[in-house]
Amino acid sequence: MKSRFALLVFASWLLLASCSSTPTRDIPMNGVHVVQKGEFISQIAQDYGLEWEELAQINGIKPPYALRIGQRLRLTSGASNSSGSTNRGEERVDNTDPGEPIGTIPWVWPTEGRVVSTFKSKDATRKGIDIAGGVGQKVFAAADGEVVYSGAGLTGYGKLIIIKHDARFLSAYAYNEKLLVSEGQIVKSGQVIAHMGLESVDKPRLHFEIRFDGQPIDPLRQLPRQKKLY
Repeated sequence: MKSRFALLVFASWLLLASCSSTPTRDIPMNGVHVVQKGEFISQIAQDYGLEWEELAQINGIKPPYALRIGQRLRLTSGASNSSGSTNRGEERVDNTDPGEPIGTIPWVWPTEGRVVSTFKSKDATRKGIDIAGGVGQKVFAAADGEVVYSGAGLTGYGKLIIIKHDARFLSAYAYNEKLLVSEGQIVKSGQVIAHMGLESVDKPRLHFEIRFDGQPIDPLRQLPRQKKLY
């Protein structure tokens, strides 16, 4: 039951992420939101149909992105975004700096290999990174945590593992050939949790996501820099 609940939560987050550009609240006339008790920056951004990274940048909010009750957040910067979208695909890897990491979790790379698809916040098909490798290659837990899902019940992710690291962070590992951990199991950073399988394009790779407060964030922002992986 616990694993099914975790899968439903993860699936609902996927749906919310794919619809994140649809606002549920109108931006006030003065363009300012006053933070209320229990609100997080990711939730506020989603309510107004904004990207939370952009909202943080507009307001000069730095990691760990804590908000104060009564804090006034500007919702618009007046700057236009002229960047075009990029289709997901091999070799379309960005060279831009992904920015400072969020939180204090000491992440490690979930497998060895070359990053062949990068995170795009406004592309529902690119909510993580893809790392190329070989079928059967070891997949590692990217940080300490508890396995909250291990199975193949979510369409488009193949054999999937979801690890909860704390109250705010989850990581997901998709397209595995073999799962080596079960739900409820406590895992350590760097522990082998699966063997790499084939993506829908029939190429061996791992699809890896990190979610903060339910929202996908760029894994390259969190992971240590390792030249051999680029």
